Amino acid sequence: MDYSKECFFVLPYPFADREFSCNEKFPAGSYYDSQMAEFLIALKNLSDNPLKDIKQFFEASFEEFKEYLEWQGCDHYHMPLQMPPNKVIKMFDL
Repeated sequence: MDYSKECFFVLPYPFADREFSCNEKFPAGSYYDSQMAEFLIALKNLSDNPLKDIKQFFEASFEEFKEYLEWQGCDHYHMPLQMPPNKVIKMFDL
């Protein structure tokens, strides 16, 4: 695997101690590295809509770890911020 600086990653705390796999909720090219205990996606694996892939990657990783670590009271994490959409959100229709 290429662990260059061109990756996004999600590493939970407390650390997870089991093997995970990327399911259909993850964008193509996502993977779990058991040695590093984190989900990764390389920039070279992003589609033509990279911000959508990145958002999907972070959301899927959070949901996997939240379920595994049995985090409670996380409903407020899904509430949108009360602010107008910025240019990036409009441009990529996020």
